[in-house]
Amino acid sequence: MRQPTSMPLPVSREIDRLSEFCKTFNSPIGLLTDETLSVALDMVRGLKYLDDNPTPPLEVLSVDVYPVQLALAGLLHQQGRWMEVLYDGYRPIRLCLGAMIEHAPTVSSLREAFSSRHSFSDWDLFAMQRSREEWELFKRWKNATQALAEVQALEVGDTLNVKAQSAFGNRHFLMRSPYPKVPLPAETLSIIKVQSRPRNNNVDIILVDSDQDVTFAISAVKRSGVRAFSQVVIGTLGDNETKLCLKLYDERLFPIDAADDYDDRECREPSDRLNNLQFATDLARTEEAVYDRLDDLQGSMIPHFYGIHQVGLPDGTILWGLLTEFIDCLTLQHVDASVWPKEAQIDFIRRMRHSFRALRYAGVLHNDEEARNVLCPDIGEKGFGALGIVIIDFAHSKLWLHDDNGTPPTYWSPRISPHWRPLLISARISEELVEEHWEPLNEIEF
Repeated sequence: MRQPTSMPLPVSREIDRLSEFCKTFNSPIGLLTDETLSVALDMVRGLKYLDDNPTPPLEVLSVDVYPVQLALAGLLHQQGRWMEVLYDGYRPIRLCLGAMIEHAPTVSSLREAFSSRHSFSDWDLFAMQRSREEWELFKRWKNATQALAEVQALEVGDTLNVKAQSAFGNRHFLMRSPYPKVPLPAETLSIIKVQSRPRNNNVDIILVDSDQDVTFAISAVKRSGVRAFSQVVIGTLGDNETKLCLKLYDERLFPIDAADDYDDRECREPSDRLNNLQFATDLARTEEAVYDRLDDLQGSMIPHFYGIHQVGLPDGTILWGLLTEFIDCLTLQHVDASVWPKEAQIDFIRRMRHSFRALRYAGVLHNDEEARNVLCPDIGEKGFGALGIVIIDFAHSKLWLHDDNGTPPTYWSPRISPHWRPLLISARISEELVEEHWEPLNEIEF
Protein backbone atom coordinates (compact mmCIF):
# COMPACT_ATOMS: atom_id res chain seq x y z
CA MET A 1 0.00 0.00 0.00
CA ARG A 2 1.17 3.52 -0.66
CA GLN A 3 -0.10 7.06 -0.20
CA PRO A 4 -0.38 8.83 -3.59
CA THR A 5 1.50 12.08 -4.11
CA SER A 6 -0.33 12.98 -7.30
CA MET A 7 -3.03 11.53 -9.49
CA PRO A 8 -3.82 11.86 -13.20
CA LEU A 9 -6.67 14.29 -13.67
CA PRO A 10 -9.23 11.65 -14.90
CA VAL A 11 -8.47 9.47 -11.89
CA SER A 12 -8.76 12.42 -9.53
CA ARG A 13 -12.17 13.22 -10.96
CA GLU A 14 -13.37 9.66 -10.43
CA ILE A 15 -12.07 9.76 -6.85
CA ASP A 16 -13.97 13.00 -6.28
CA ARG A 17 -17.13 11.37 -7.64
CA LEU A 18 -16.65 8.37 -5.37
CA SER A 19 -16.13 10.69 -2.42
CA GLU A 20 -19.38 12.48 -3.19
CA PHE A 21 -21.22 9.16 -3.48
CA CYS A 22 -19.89 8.13 -0.06
CA LYS A 23 -21.08 11.41 1.45
CA THR A 24 -24.47 11.13 -0.22
CA PHE A 25 -25.09 7.59 1.04
CA ASN A 26 -23.29 8.09 4.36
CA SER A 27 -20.76 5.38 3.54
CA PRO A 28 -17.65 5.30 5.75
CA ILE A 29 -15.49 3.60 3.08
CA GLY A 30 -15.15 3.58 -0.69
CA LEU A 31 -13.21 1.59 -3.26
CA LEU A 32 -12.35 2.54 -6.85
CA THR A 33 -10.66 -0.02 -9.12
CA ASP A 34 -9.80 -0.77 -12.74
CA GLU A 35 -8.79 -4.33 -11.72
CA THR A 36 -5.10 -3.35 -11.98
CA LEU A 37 -4.91 -0.79 -9.21
CA SER A 38 -7.44 0.05 -6.52
CA VAL A 39 -7.90 3.25 -4.53
CA ALA A 40 -9.37 2.90 -1.03
CA LEU A 41 -11.09 5.91 0.58
CA ASP A 42 -11.46 6.44 4.31
CA MET A 43 -14.37 8.82 4.85
CA VAL A 44 -14.06 8.74 8.64
CA ARG A 45 -10.61 10.21 9.15
CA GLY A 46 -10.78 13.47 7.16
CA LEU A 47 -7.51 15.17 6.18
CA LYS A 48 -6.64 18.39 4.32
CA TYR A 49 -4.34 18.47 1.36
CA LEU A 50 -2.45 21.40 -0.16
CA ASP A 51 -5.55 22.95 -1.73
CA ASP A 52 -7.15 23.03 1.73
CA ASN A 53 -10.23 21.19 0.45
CA PRO A 54 -11.52 18.55 2.87
CA THR A 55 -10.45 15.30 1.22
CA PRO A 56 -10.63 11.82 2.66
CA PRO A 57 -7.35 9.95 3.03
CA LEU A 58 -6.79 7.33 0.38
CA GLU A 59 -4.40 4.51 -0.38
CA VAL A 60 -3.41 2.91 -3.68
CA LEU A 61 -3.45 -0.90 -3.72
CA SER A 62 -1.99 -3.21 -6.34
CA VAL A 63 -4.53 -5.81 -7.37
CA ASP A 64 -1.74 -8.38 -7.68
CA VAL A 65 -1.05 -8.02 -3.97
CA TYR A 66 -4.50 -6.99 -2.76
CA PRO A 67 -7.27 -8.51 -4.96
CA VAL A 68 -10.49 -6.53 -4.98
CA GLN A 69 -12.28 -9.05 -2.72
CA LEU A 70 -9.42 -8.92 -0.22
CA ALA A 71 -9.38 -5.12 -0.27
CA LEU A 72 -13.13 -4.99 0.40
CA ALA A 73 -12.82 -7.52 3.21
CA GLY A 74 -10.00 -5.53 4.79
CA LEU A 75 -11.95 -2.28 4.63
CA LEU A 76 -15.03 -3.87 6.18
CA HIS A 77 -12.97 -5.53 8.89
CA GLN A 78 -11.22 -2.24 9.74
CA GLN A 79 -14.55 -0.42 9.87
CA GLY A 80 -15.92 -3.10 12.20
CA ARG A 81 -13.02 -2.57 14.59
CA TRP A 82 -13.54 1.21 14.59
CA MET A 83 -17.23 0.65 15.38
CA GLU A 84 -16.20 -1.84 18.11
CA VAL A 85 -18.55 -4.49 16.71
CA LEU A 86 -15.60 -6.88 16.55
CA TYR A 87 -12.20 -7.06 18.16
CA ASP A 88 -9.32 -8.98 16.62
CA GLY A 89 -11.77 -11.27 14.88
CA TYR A 90 -13.86 -12.00 17.98
CA ARG A 91 -17.28 -10.74 18.96
CA PRO A 92 -16.94 -7.87 21.47
CA ILE A 93 -17.97 -8.16 25.08
CA ARG A 94 -19.72 -4.80 24.95
CA LEU A 95 -23.15 -5.17 23.36
CA CYS A 96 -24.07 -2.78 20.56
CA LEU A 97 -27.51 -1.27 21.09
CA GLY A 98 -29.71 -0.02 18.30
CA ALA A 99 -32.40 -1.03 15.86
CA MET A 100 -31.86 -3.91 13.46
CA ILE A 101 -31.94 -3.26 9.77
CA GLU A 102 -35.50 -3.81 8.63
CA HIS A 103 -35.68 -6.59 6.06
CA ALA A 104 -38.60 -6.24 3.70
CA PRO A 105 -40.56 -9.43 2.89
CA THR A 106 -39.86 -10.97 -0.50
CA VAL A 107 -43.56 -11.33 -1.33
CA SER A 108 -46.26 -8.78 -0.69
CA SER A 109 -49.35 -10.94 -0.23
CA LEU A 110 -50.66 -14.46 0.21
CA ARG A 111 -51.93 -14.37 -3.36
CA GLU A 112 -48.42 -13.65 -4.65
CA ALA A 113 -47.01 -16.41 -2.45
CA PHE A 114 -49.50 -18.90 -3.88
CA SER A 115 -48.56 -18.03 -7.44
CA SER A 116 -44.79 -18.20 -6.93
CA ARG A 117 -44.12 -20.59 -4.02
CA HIS A 118 -44.66 -24.33 -4.33
CA SER A 119 -42.33 -25.75 -1.67
CA PHE A 120 -40.36 -24.66 1.39
CA SER A 121 -37.27 -24.27 -0.79
CA ASP A 122 -39.00 -21.50 -2.75
CA TRP A 123 -38.90 -19.35 0.40
CA ASP A 124 -35.83 -17.36 1.42
CA LEU A 125 -34.77 -18.72 4.81
CA PHE A 126 -32.45 -15.73 5.37
CA ALA A 127 -35.38 -13.35 4.90
CA MET A 128 -37.67 -15.38 7.18
CA GLN A 129 -35.02 -15.31 9.92
CA ARG A 130 -34.92 -11.51 9.79
CA SER A 131 -38.43 -10.46 8.82
CA ARG A 132 -41.25 -11.48 11.11
CA GLU A 133 -43.66 -10.36 8.40
CA GLU A 134 -42.08 -12.85 5.97
CA TRP A 135 -42.26 -15.65 8.56
CA GLU A 136 -45.90 -14.92 9.35
CA LEU A 137 -46.71 -14.91 5.63
CA PHE A 138 -44.95 -18.26 5.26
CA LYS A 139 -47.09 -19.73 8.05
CA ARG A 140 -50.28 -18.44 6.42
CA TRP A 141 -49.16 -19.96 3.10
CA LYS A 142 -48.32 -23.23 4.86
CA ASN A 143 -51.72 -23.42 6.58
CA ALA A 144 -53.53 -22.70 3.31
CA THR A 145 -51.62 -25.34 1.35
CA GLN A 146 -52.14 -27.81 4.19
CA ALA A 147 -55.90 -27.30 3.99
CA LEU A 148 -55.80 -28.06 0.26
CA ALA A 149 -53.68 -31.16 0.84
CA GLU A 150 -56.16 -32.44 3.44
CA VAL A 151 -59.07 -31.99 1.05
CA GLN A 152 -57.18 -33.79 -1.71
CA ALA A 153 -55.75 -36.59 0.46
CA LEU A 154 -54.56 -39.69 -1.37
CA GLU A 155 -56.98 -42.63 -1.54
CA VAL A 156 -56.95 -46.23 -2.72
CA GLY A 157 -57.38 -46.26 -6.49
CA ASP A 158 -55.51 -43.00 -7.09
CA THR A 159 -52.82 -43.07 -9.77
CA LEU A 160 -49.57 -41.16 -9.31
CA ASN A 161 -46.90 -40.44 -11.91
CA VAL A 162 -43.25 -41.18 -11.21
CA LYS A 163 -41.42 -38.66 -13.37
CA ALA A 164 -39.00 -40.03 -15.94
CA GLN A 165 -35.28 -39.59 -15.24
CA SER A 166 -36.09 -37.68 -12.04
CA ALA A 167 -33.77 -39.41 -9.58
CA PHE A 168 -32.90 -37.20 -6.62
CA GLY A 169 -29.20 -37.19 -7.53
CA ASN A 170 -29.99 -35.69 -10.93
CA ARG A 171 -31.26 -32.50 -9.30
CA HIS A 172 -29.58 -32.26 -5.88
CA PHE A 173 -26.18 -33.01 -4.43
CA LEU A 174 -25.86 -36.32 -2.62
CA MET A 175 -24.43 -36.69 0.86
CA ARG A 176 -21.55 -39.13 1.17
CA SER A 177 -19.23 -39.90 4.06
CA PRO A 178 -15.53 -39.60 3.25
CA TYR A 179 -14.76 -42.46 5.62
CA PRO A 180 -14.90 -46.11 4.55
CA LYS A 181 -17.14 -48.40 6.54
CA VAL A 182 -15.53 -50.69 9.06
CA PRO A 183 -16.06 -54.28 7.84
CA LEU A 184 -18.64 -56.09 9.93
CA PRO A 185 -17.52 -59.14 11.91
CA ALA A 186 -18.46 -62.45 10.30
CA GLU A 187 -20.70 -63.25 13.28
CA THR A 188 -22.71 -60.04 12.80
CA LEU A 189 -23.13 -60.65 9.08
CA SER A 190 -24.36 -64.19 9.59
CA ILE A 191 -26.86 -63.08 12.22
CA ILE A 192 -28.43 -60.11 10.43
CA LYS A 193 -28.46 -61.74 6.98
CA VAL A 194 -30.38 -64.76 8.16
CA GLN A 195 -33.51 -63.07 6.79
CA SER A 196 -32.35 -62.13 3.27
CA ARG A 197 -34.98 -61.29 0.62
CA PRO A 198 -34.41 -61.14 -3.18
CA ARG A 199 -34.34 -57.84 -5.06
CA ASN A 200 -36.75 -57.19 -7.94
CA ASN A 201 -34.39 -56.05 -10.70
CA ASN A 202 -37.33 -55.34 -13.02
CA VAL A 203 -38.20 -52.33 -10.85
CA ASP A 204 -34.70 -50.94 -11.37
CA ILE A 205 -35.02 -51.45 -15.13
CA ILE A 206 -38.37 -49.63 -15.26
CA LEU A 207 -37.06 -46.63 -13.31
CA VAL A 208 -33.70 -46.35 -15.09
CA ASP A 209 -34.61 -47.14 -18.70
CA SER A 210 -37.99 -45.44 -19.06
CA ASP A 211 -37.96 -42.10 -20.89
CA GLN A 212 -41.61 -41.48 -20.01
CA ASP A 213 -43.46 -41.07 -16.73
CA VAL A 214 -44.39 -44.34 -15.02
CA THR A 215 -47.71 -44.78 -13.23
CA PHE A 216 -47.95 -45.84 -9.61
CA ALA A 217 -51.37 -47.29 -8.71
CA ILE A 218 -52.22 -47.02 -5.01
CA SER A 219 -53.66 -50.18 -3.48
CA ALA A 220 -53.36 -49.20 0.22
CA VAL A 221 -52.72 -46.08 2.29
CA LYS A 222 -50.48 -46.86 5.26
CA ARG A 223 -49.99 -43.38 6.70
CA SER A 224 -51.63 -40.07 5.86
CA GLY A 225 -52.68 -36.87 7.53
CA VAL A 226 -51.23 -33.72 9.06
CA ARG A 227 -48.27 -33.35 11.41
CA ALA A 228 -46.30 -36.06 9.63
CA PHE A 229 -43.03 -35.79 7.72
CA SER A 230 -44.17 -38.39 5.21
CA GLN A 231 -47.25 -39.96 3.66
CA VAL A 232 -46.88 -43.70 2.98
CA VAL A 233 -48.81 -45.63 0.33
CA ILE A 234 -48.53 -49.11 -1.17
CA GLY A 235 -48.95 -49.82 -4.86
CA THR A 236 -47.55 -51.12 -8.12
CA LEU A 237 -45.28 -49.49 -10.66
CA GLY A 238 -46.39 -49.56 -14.28
CA ASP A 239 -47.19 -53.08 -15.47
CA ASN A 240 -45.07 -54.67 -12.75
CA GLU A 241 -47.18 -56.62 -10.27
CA THR A 242 -44.71 -56.39 -7.38
CA LYS A 243 -46.05 -54.24 -4.55
CA LEU A 244 -43.81 -51.37 -3.51
CA CYS A 245 -43.82 -48.90 -0.63
CA LEU A 246 -43.83 -45.22 -1.63
CA LYS A 247 -42.93 -42.66 1.01
CA LEU A 248 -43.88 -39.10 -0.01
CA TYR A 249 -42.27 -36.06 1.61
CA ASP A 250 -45.22 -33.65 1.51
CA GLU A 251 -44.13 -30.36 3.10
CA ARG A 252 -47.71 -29.11 3.09
CA LEU A 253 -48.38 -31.56 5.94
CA PHE A 254 -45.11 -31.12 7.84
CA PRO A 255 -45.39 -29.90 11.46
CA ILE A 256 -43.70 -26.50 11.84
CA ASP A 257 -44.78 -25.42 15.32
CA ALA A 258 -41.52 -26.73 16.83
CA ALA A 259 -39.40 -24.41 14.67
CA ASP A 260 -37.33 -21.95 16.73
CA ASP A 261 -38.93 -18.65 15.78
CA TYR A 262 -39.14 -15.08 17.02
CA ASP A 263 -40.82 -15.90 20.32
CA ASP A 264 -38.20 -18.41 21.52
CA ARG A 265 -35.90 -16.98 24.19
CA GLU A 266 -32.91 -18.93 22.88
CA CYS A 267 -33.11 -17.23 19.48
CA ARG A 268 -31.21 -14.07 20.37
CA GLU A 269 -29.67 -13.73 16.92
CA PRO A 270 -31.52 -13.91 13.58
CA SER A 271 -29.22 -16.70 12.47
CA ASP A 272 -30.46 -18.81 15.41
CA ARG A 273 -34.03 -18.82 14.11
CA LEU A 274 -35.72 -21.54 12.06
CA ASN A 275 -32.60 -23.70 11.72
CA ASN A 276 -34.68 -26.70 12.75
CA LEU A 277 -37.34 -26.04 10.10
CA GLN A 278 -37.46 -29.31 8.17
CA PHE A 279 -37.21 -29.24 4.37
CA ALA A 280 -38.24 -32.18 2.18
CA THR A 281 -34.95 -32.09 0.27
CA ASP A 282 -32.97 -32.41 3.51
CA LEU A 283 -34.98 -35.41 4.72
CA ALA A 284 -34.76 -37.08 1.31
CA ARG A 285 -31.03 -36.42 1.06
CA THR A 286 -30.41 -37.95 4.49
CA GLU A 287 -32.49 -41.04 3.81
CA GLU A 288 -30.86 -41.60 0.41
CA ALA A 289 -27.43 -41.31 2.00
CA VAL A 290 -28.21 -43.92 4.66
CA TYR A 291 -29.56 -46.43 2.15
CA ASP A 292 -26.43 -45.90 0.07
CA ARG A 293 -24.20 -46.28 3.13
CA LEU A 294 -25.97 -49.54 4.08
CA ASP A 295 -26.39 -50.86 0.54
CA ASP A 296 -24.87 -54.24 1.40
CA LEU A 297 -27.56 -54.76 4.06
CA GLN A 298 -30.52 -54.07 1.78
CA GLY A 299 -32.82 -57.04 1.62
CA SER A 300 -31.87 -58.19 5.10
CA MET A 301 -31.62 -55.62 7.91
CA ILE A 302 -33.16 -52.81 5.81
CA PRO A 303 -35.55 -52.86 2.83
CA HIS A 304 -34.40 -52.92 -0.77
CA PHE A 305 -34.15 -49.29 -1.90
CA TYR A 306 -35.23 -48.24 -5.42
CA GLY A 307 -34.32 -44.59 -5.22
CA ILE A 308 -35.96 -41.23 -4.58
CA HIS A 309 -37.85 -39.74 -7.52
CA GLN A 310 -40.20 -36.89 -8.31
CA VAL A 311 -43.82 -38.00 -8.08
CA GLY A 312 -46.84 -36.18 -9.51
CA LEU A 313 -50.07 -36.29 -7.46
CA PRO A 314 -53.58 -36.25 -9.00
CA ASP A 315 -53.92 -32.54 -8.08
CA GLY A 316 -50.74 -31.66 -10.00
CA THR A 317 -48.48 -31.29 -6.95
CA ILE A 318 -44.93 -32.59 -7.43
CA LEU A 319 -43.27 -34.25 -4.43
CA TRP A 320 -40.15 -36.25 -3.73
CA GLY A 321 -40.96 -39.90 -3.12
CA LEU A 322 -38.84 -42.77 -1.79
CA LEU A 323 -39.46 -46.24 -3.25
CA THR A 324 -38.62 -49.39 -1.30
CA GLU A 325 -39.74 -52.98 -1.27
CA PHE A 326 -43.03 -53.58 0.51
CA ILE A 327 -42.79 -55.89 3.53
CA ASP A 328 -46.26 -56.88 4.69
CA CYS A 329 -45.90 -57.52 8.41
CA LEU A 330 -46.36 -56.14 11.91
CA THR A 331 -44.20 -53.44 13.41
CA LEU A 332 -42.50 -54.03 16.75
CA GLN A 333 -45.04 -51.85 18.55
CA HIS A 334 -47.68 -54.55 17.87
CA VAL A 335 -45.51 -57.52 18.87
CA ASP A 336 -45.86 -59.36 22.17
CA ALA A 337 -42.58 -61.27 22.52
CA SER A 338 -43.52 -62.67 25.90
CA VAL A 339 -45.43 -65.49 24.16
CA TRP A 340 -42.27 -66.68 22.39
CA PRO A 341 -40.09 -69.44 23.83
CA LYS A 342 -37.07 -68.23 25.77
CA GLU A 343 -34.74 -69.42 23.01
CA ALA A 344 -36.64 -67.28 20.49
CA GLN A 345 -36.47 -64.21 22.74
CA ILE A 346 -32.71 -64.64 23.14
CA ASP A 347 -32.29 -64.95 19.36
CA PHE A 348 -34.35 -61.78 18.85
CA ILE A 349 -32.18 -59.90 21.36
CA ARG A 350 -29.01 -61.05 19.57
CA ARG A 351 -30.33 -59.99 16.15
CA MET A 352 -31.38 -56.58 17.47
CA ARG A 353 -27.98 -56.16 19.12
CA HIS A 354 -26.09 -56.99 15.93
CA SER A 355 -28.38 -54.75 13.86
CA PHE A 356 -27.38 -51.93 16.17
CA ARG A 357 -23.73 -52.91 15.71
CA ALA A 358 -24.12 -52.76 11.93
CA LEU A 359 -25.38 -49.18 12.18
CA ARG A 360 -22.52 -48.21 14.47
CA TYR A 361 -19.88 -49.74 12.20
CA ALA A 362 -21.32 -47.77 9.27
CA GLY A 363 -21.32 -44.55 11.30
CA VAL A 364 -25.12 -44.17 11.26
CA LEU A 365 -27.18 -42.88 14.17
CA HIS A 366 -30.83 -43.66 13.43
CA ASN A 367 -32.09 -40.84 15.67
CA ASP A 368 -35.72 -41.99 15.66
CA GLU A 369 -35.49 -45.27 17.55
CA GLU A 370 -39.16 -46.11 17.92
CA ALA A 371 -40.93 -49.45 17.73
CA ARG A 372 -42.94 -48.24 14.72
CA ASN A 373 -39.67 -48.09 12.75
CA VAL A 374 -38.90 -51.80 13.20
CA LEU A 375 -40.70 -54.19 10.86
CA CYS A 376 -41.04 -57.77 12.07
CA PRO A 377 -41.63 -60.14 9.14
CA ASP A 378 -42.13 -63.88 9.58
CA ILE A 379 -38.80 -65.64 8.94
CA GLY A 380 -40.00 -69.13 9.92
CA GLU A 381 -37.61 -71.50 11.62
CA LYS A 382 -34.67 -69.13 11.06
CA GLY A 383 -35.86 -67.10 14.04
CA PHE A 384 -36.41 -70.08 16.36
CA GLY A 385 -40.01 -68.95 16.63
CA ALA A 386 -39.27 -65.19 16.77
CA LEU A 387 -39.97 -62.68 14.03
CA GLY A 388 -37.46 -60.90 11.80
CA ILE A 389 -36.00 -57.40 12.21
CA VAL A 390 -36.06 -54.79 9.42
CA ILE A 391 -35.22 -51.18 10.30
CA ILE A 392 -36.89 -48.36 8.37
CA ASP A 393 -37.32 -44.55 8.34
CA PHE A 394 -33.88 -42.94 8.24
CA ALA A 395 -35.04 -39.40 7.40
CA HIS A 396 -33.79 -37.97 10.71
CA SER A 397 -30.59 -39.98 10.92
CA LYS A 398 -27.13 -38.59 11.49
CA LEU A 399 -24.13 -39.82 9.53
CA TRP A 400 -20.42 -39.76 10.21
CA LEU A 401 -19.54 -37.05 7.71
CA HIS A 402 -16.59 -35.40 9.44
CA ASP A 403 -13.99 -36.00 12.11
CA ASP A 404 -16.06 -35.34 15.23
CA ASN A 405 -13.54 -36.07 18.00
CA GLY A 406 -12.43 -39.10 16.02
CA THR A 407 -15.67 -41.03 16.47
CA PRO A 408 -18.90 -41.78 14.62
CA PRO A 409 -22.06 -39.94 15.80
CA THR A 410 -22.13 -39.56 19.58
CA TYR A 411 -23.39 -42.58 21.47
CA TRP A 412 -24.72 -42.28 25.01
CA SER A 413 -25.10 -45.04 27.53
CA PRO A 414 -28.32 -47.02 26.98
CA ARG A 415 -29.16 -46.30 30.63
CA ILE A 416 -29.14 -42.57 29.89
CA SER A 417 -30.42 -42.25 26.34
CA PRO A 418 -32.75 -44.82 24.75
CA HIS A 419 -31.95 -46.53 21.47
CA TRP A 420 -32.86 -50.04 20.26
CA ARG A 421 -32.37 -51.85 23.55
CA PRO A 422 -35.40 -50.40 25.42
CA LEU A 423 -37.61 -51.44 22.48
CA LEU A 424 -37.02 -55.05 23.42
CA ILE A 425 -38.36 -54.39 26.89
CA SER A 426 -41.38 -52.55 25.46
CA ALA A 427 -42.03 -55.71 23.39
CA ARG A 428 -42.37 -57.53 26.76
CA ILE A 429 -39.03 -59.28 26.85
CA SER A 430 -37.86 -59.23 30.45
CA GLU A 431 -35.28 -56.62 31.37
CA GLU A 432 -33.16 -59.29 33.06
CA LEU A 433 -33.00 -61.36 29.85
CA VAL A 434 -32.10 -58.30 27.77
CA GLU A 435 -29.41 -57.35 30.28
CA GLU A 436 -27.95 -60.84 30.18
CA HIS A 437 -27.75 -61.22 26.39
CA TRP A 438 -27.16 -57.64 25.16
CA GLU A 439 -23.43 -57.65 24.45
CA PRO A 440 -21.38 -54.66 25.66
CA LEU A 441 -20.13 -52.18 23.07
CA ASN A 442 -16.81 -53.04 21.56
CA GLU A 443 -14.07 -50.49 20.89
CA ILE A 444 -15.23 -49.66 17.36
CA GLU A 445 -18.84 -49.11 18.43
CA PHE A 446 -17.85 -46.76 21.22
